[in-house]
Amino acid sequence: MKIILSRHGNTFENGEKVVMAGLTNDLPLVKKGEEQARALGKKLKAEGITPEAFYCSELQRTRRYAELVIEELGIDATPITDSRLNEIDYGNWTGLSDDEIIAKFGADAMEAWQKYSQWPVASNGAWASTPEEKKQQVLSFAKDMADKYAGNKTIVAVSHGGLIRSFLNLFIPPMAESNCYEYASEHGEFPNWKVKTGNYCILEYALGRWNHEGWNLSTGEI
Repeated sequence: MKIILSRHGNTFENGEKVVMAGLTNDLPLVKKGEEQARALGKKLKAEGITPEAFYCSELQRTRRYAELVIEELGIDATPITDSRLNEIDYGNWTGLSDDEIIAKFGADAMEAWQKYSQWPVASNGAWASTPEEKKQQVLSFAKDMADKYAGNKTIVAVSHGGLIRSFLNLFIPPMAESNCYEYASEHGEFPNWKVKTGNYCILEYALGRWNHEGWNLSTGEI
């Protein structure tokens, strides 16, 4: 089975101050974000993909995104809300711009997250949840999906930029957090696992293991 794992679309207008929006920021999609959702729907339709189900987090930006994908596909479906797809609670980073985070917690803490997916330590404004908690949520969600939609089936899951990185724990070896360093030692460079707004990943479960057929893919229409 396959999971088309999409990050929701834009929640900030051009020129608007962009801040860390986590679990406690229930922001709506802006016009560009809605266009990104429709672009994914058009791409799936063009490729003849009709998902078995659509999942989203509890936040409105993912629910609306999924609704617009469904609308563009022209099918009768309702997004299924699953808290395991919820965004990270960024704690003291919430509501701050990148520059404000750097000024308050240091450039190293920001770089560690943006480049290497490493969560901050307490002295750098530790977040409300932990990497292990998010890892277990993702593993639980993926197992349930693999069991429920076994065979040649595809689902869409709409989540968030931070949480999507936890899906790297599905792969063998896992690519999340410190494992980026293991990857770098073998490949000579650090991978950038950040998924842009409106982009998606294709995760496939076969023969008892997960692989990705593509990461941070663009619909090519925005």
